[in-house]
Amino acid sequence: MKKNSKFFLICLIAAIFSIFAVGCSAKESQSTSSSSNSSSSKSSNDKQITIGFSVGMNMVKHWNLEVKGAEMAAKDNGAKLIWKSADLNQQSQVADIENMTQSGVKALIVAPVDSQGIVPTVNEVKGKNIPVFTSDIGVSGTDVQAHVSSDNVKIGEMAADELAKLMGEKGDIGVITWTTVSATKDREKGFLDGLKKYPNIHVVASQDSGGDRNQALSVTENMIQKHPKLDGIFGVNASAAMGAYGATTAANMKLPIMGVDSDEDLLKAIKSGGNLKATIAQNPYEMGYTVVKTALAALKGEKVEPKIAIPAELVTKENVDKILERDNGFLAKK
Repeated sequence: MKKNSKFFLICLIAAIFSIFAVGCSAKESQSTSSSSNSSSSKSSNDKQITIGFSVGMNMVKHWNLEVKGAEMAAKDNGAKLIWKSADLNQQSQVADIENMTQSGVKALIVAPVDSQGIVPTVNEVKGKNIPVFTSDIGVSGTDVQAHVSSDNVKIGEMAADELAKLMGEKGDIGVITWTTVSATKDREKGFLDGLKKYPNIHVVASQDSGGDRNQALSVTENMIQKHPKLDGIFGVNASAAMGAYGATTAANMKLPIMGVDSDEDLLKAIKSGGNLKATIAQNPYEMGYTVVKTALAALKGEKVEPKIAIPAELVTKENVDKILERDNGFLAKK
């Protein structure tokens, strides 16, 4: 009886010890696993930088390409991009920027609706120690960390040379401008400076279209009523050129139109062989990619250039398919 009791007691102690050991082992494994997941998640969140991109323009193909480039740069560098289009509304852009800064972005990229009008908002963001960068369109009246764009003065000069060639270096020109945006103002300046080489070419009309295609059409209609013998038109962006194209086509006028940008309808108009003869194509995808890459480098403490120029090229009927293929290839990236 005593032997059985002793044996039972030994078995009971062994069983209790076994249960305790298994329980401790399971608890330790669960704790380690939980700690590992928490650490991994925290590390991932800590490393990911969020950048805001406020686009002031309508989301035409040009801006879809620029945002696509920005998204791909963020993805390639383990960052997060949030973006919003203000659709040419200054108040909407201010609200978009305020929302982005409140959401905790580490850097802000701006392509302003109005290069001067956005200055107070940019200064507020800078006052919160959030670095500001500009892409494509700059701000006029305050400094930013870096500005990534085409050389828009050079674009204007290239456009002047090509339109002069198309006009036989003589005749009267109408210019459709956009005066509230730094990029298009620079193009206008470059164009007028470029025309100084051609003493037999005269600018007889210049009107602002506000970056709107319908307004550009109306502006062109007014131009050709006052100057029915115009020999050429320069539009400082795609909307200006397409408005001029529509108005002159409807009026059965035959004259060369020179544009800027590579929006698909503009390129197809060049391909069709009508009045729209040429454009200077920027590379908006590369601009978007470069500005995000530059912002991330600056956040790491690396020195970045204050102005970064992305090359542009002349597009005519001869090479228009190449640009269409290039841009559609960029949009197809995943």
